[in-house]
Amino acid sequence: MSSLISSLAVQKYELILPTTKKRIEYRPFIVKEEKSLLLASESKDEGDMYRAMKEVVSACTFRTVDIENLPMVDMEYLFLKIRSRSVGETASPGIKCPKCNKHTEIKVDISKIEPVFSEKHKTKFNITDDVIVEMRYPRFMDFQKLNKSDSDLDRAINLIVMCLSKVHTKEETFIASELEHSDIEDFVSNFNQEQFSKLIEFMDTMPKLSTKIDFNCSHCSHKQEYTIQGMQDFF
Repeated sequence: MSSLISSLAVQKYELILPTTKKRIEYRPFIVKEEKSLLLASESKDEGDMYRAMKEVVSACTFRTVDIENLPMVDMEYLFLKIRSRSVGETASPGIKCPKCNKHTEIKVDISKIEPVFSEKHKTKFNITDDVIVEMRYPRFMDFQKLNKSDSDLDRAINLIVMCLSKVHTKEETFIASELEHSDIEDFVSNFNQEQFSKLIEFMDTMPKLSTKIDFNCSHCSHKQEYTIQGMQDFF
């Protein structure tokens, strides 16, 4: 049987990741991998989706990519490219209408979805005249650590704490990975509203894989705009 499987030709493609700029070789996913993605999607469980996404992307990149430490926007981009090569360039998500609460199926060309880079985006912020905070992009592993039962604000705070990379003072530079997580939490918790809003700005403007769709509800004709963004929309 192994010789029979090895006779199947593997089609390979290349891409460049949007933030790390690494050149990646990948293949389309196979039937058993598509099945695992489908089961994870049907479960509606975020953990199942992350595990299936991780395993399939790792397999389709020939185990050459450090998935856990990959920035999430690069991970989503890679997953979308693999998906478009595997089952076609068009996806048909069902969008719930806010007026009649019924779903409309829309067609999206996922092969054309590219990361959005804001001109306002920056990764370093002056918290005070003497303190500069440096941020990094959230990684795939960071999102797996978030508690789905937390509020949006708590998830944002936890993600900010995880993404704090360095703190520069006049005397020294602190590397976040060398500090206790609780120390970083205490540091961020002592920000005033103006200081904290700068880190929220980092999260709001960092590169995101998204696209806006204008459509009319097929049931009540209500005109609406929907932004497709994030793992669950792309799954």
